[in-house]
Amino acid sequence: MSYRNPKQIVDTQSGQYMRDLQKSLAGTFSNYASEVKKEYERRAKLNEQVVAKSQERINRISGQINQVANANKTTNFDQMYDLLDEYGQYMKVNPSKRTREMNAFINNMDNSGTTIKNMLANTTANGQDFMSGMEKGLGVMGGVMKGQKEGVIEKNSIMFGYNQAPGSKKLNFNPRGLAAEIRIDVLNEDGKNVGSSLNADMNNLDPVYLIPDETSDMQELAKMGASFMDLKNPNSPAYKGQPESSIPEGEGSNKYRKSRLPSKEYFLTKIQPEAKAQVDSLTAAESIALYNDVLRKEGDVVLKFQETWVDGSEESIAAKEIITKAYAEHVANKFSPFLSEGLKFGSVLDKPIETKEGPIETGKDFYDKVRKNPISYFLAYTGIEPKYDRDKNIITLKAGDRKDSEKGDKVYNMNNPNERISFYTKLLEYSQAAKGNTKGDKLMRKQFEDAVRAGTAKKLKPKAKKKLPTD
Repeated sequence: MSYRNPKQIVDTQSGQYMRDLQKSLAGTFSNYASEVKKEYERRAKLNEQVVAKSQERINRISGQINQVANANKTTNFDQMYDLLDEYGQYMKVNPSKRTREMNAFINNMDNSGTTIKNMLANTTANGQDFMSGMEKGLGVMGGVMKGQKEGVIEKNSIMFGYNQAPGSKKLNFNPRGLAAEIRIDVLNEDGKNVGSSLNADMNNLDPVYLIPDETSDMQELAKMGASFMDLKNPNSPAYKGQPESSIPEGEGSNKYRKSRLPSKEYFLTKIQPEAKAQVDSLTAAESIALYNDVLRKEGDVVLKFQETWVDGSEESIAAKEIITKAYAEHVANKFSPFLSEGLKFGSVLDKPIETKEGPIETGKDFYDKVRKNPISYFLAYTGIEPKYDRDKNIITLKAGDRKDSEKGDKVYNMNNPNERISFYTKLLEYSQAAKGNTKGDKLMRKQFEDAVRAGTAKKLKPKAKKKLPTD
């Protein structure tokens, strides 16, 4: 048996396998690297967009704040810029991972520009009355009440910049919570907080009470009183019991004629109901401020200030009576020059003085006034307070309250034109505004009748609660 070397096996395939494997691995890595790159670029782009959008929103809010700040240069806005930094940090957080508090913060900051702008606009509007009152002065009609709480005028002067009052204002914006809280802190010249306005509520500073300007109403009341007195008629009750005097017939004349001044007391009795109605139309704060600072004479009682009347309170009733009397007195003293002008009469007169075609106040003027508050005027003229059913628009005069001979309750359905005319005609009668037979009285009654009928021709509706029947 011969020995032979074993036959060698020559590998002709492995090299190709390795080459193919390497090629495959290289391709796989290349694809993997490509995918990693794509994902990286995708995420980078998204994050860049997040940052860009975040910065865009910050820029937008910052721009709005700058705009508001430029329009309100006396208010410190520094705090808002600190809040923007915190806003930017929250914006970088994935929305799915933000807390409820973060979302509320972001939302309130997004709306901060508009919110602050509206708040400051409302605050400015609230200050217009204060500025107007201060311009007119202290203790005058249309001006500021003298008896303000200590510090109130100072706070509001700084808030609204009256006469460059020393001090400053600082915006305090709190975006944490469901709704933002806005406050303006008022600081005096020493940097001490002397008051704050919360969410445009100026009552946080304590309200500044103004004195109502009754000039126009007082002038009209004086004219009405003059028309009631019939001053052109020598036989008017306005002159009854008044002392006589003698005055020259003219400059340089040696002829004299008798004269009488009209009775101030008579005038006061005529305007008392209207004065009461006018005082009733004011709030307690308005009427007390008017009395204490304008109507009250030196030595008269000072009324305790209160914002509202207490129904049925003896103190409130007494205070109203004092104010009403002083109101009428002021009209007589300040707006009724005719009370110091005497009526000439006597032998020098060749003919009686004629009443002008149309008294100072026409019948229509009287109707326009009483229709606004007929219940109050009826009470003032008669001492009887009618019962008013607001829902049905019906006025009832109880039998026990009436002084006439008719039996039973007297009912006026104000939705019925005839009954409405009847009620207002009774009101004119009780007022005694045109009870005589002079030409002026007859004309006034005719004008009043025409005005009532014209008003009744309009559509009549029951009035809302606390409203009196009017046209």
